[in-house]
Amino acid sequence: MRFGGIPFGPYVNRNHFAGFAELVIPTALVPLVLGKVRRERRFAVVVFALLPIVALFLAASRGGIVSFAAEIGGLTLLLALRRAGGRHVLAGGVVLLLAFMLVSWLGVRQILERFSSMQSLEVTGGKRASMRHDSWRIFRDHPWTGTGLGTLPIIFPAYESLYDAKFVNHAHNDYLEMLADTGLVGALCCASFLGLLSSLL
Repeated sequence: MRFGGIPFGPYVNRNHFAGFAELVIPTALVPLVLGKVRRERRFAVVVFALLPIVALFLAASRGGIVSFAAEIGGLTLLLALRRAGGRHVLAGGVVLLLAFMLVSWLGVRQILERFSSMQSLEVTGGKRASMRHDSWRIFRDHPWTGTGLGTLPIIFPAYESLYDAKFVNHAHNDYLEMLADTGLVGALCCASFLGLLSSLL
C-alpha cells in the first residue's frame, strides 16, 4: 500500500476488482440471455451471473459501473440485431432486477457518494492526461516492438513530463500502455484477437 490504492476485498484498487468482475459477468449472463444454458444448469448460471454484478456495484467503481451499463447496452443491441426474445431475454432481465434489489438491500450509500464526489483519489485528471501523452511518446520512440511487456514502470521515468514523486506502474490507459509495451506488433496481435473474438459472437 505504500504506492497508494483504494482497497476492496482482496484487491488494493476497487477499479481493478471491477475490471475482474467485468470479465466474469459475461461468462454467465451472455449464455443465459442467448438461451445457451441447459435447464438443469439454469439456477447455477443465474447465481454465477448475479454475484459478480452485485459485487461490481458494491465495489463502487464509477468506471466499472459505467462500463457495465455500456456492456448491457451492447448486449441489448446484439439481441435486437438478432431479433432474439422470449424467456431467455426475460431471464437476463430477472438477473438484473435481482441484482438491483440485492444492491438496494445491502446499501447504495457508498455508490451514491462515489458518483456525487467525482474527485480522483489516486491520479488527477491532469496527471492522467500527461501519462497518456508520455506513453504516446514512448510508443513513437519504439514503434515496432515497443519496450517489452511490463517495462513501463522502468521506462516511464525517462519520459515523465509531470513529475509528482509517485511511482507509475501503469499508464491508466490500456491501449496506450499496450502500444508502449509491445508496439505495432502487439497492436496487431490484440486487434487479431478482438477480431477472432467478435467473429465467435
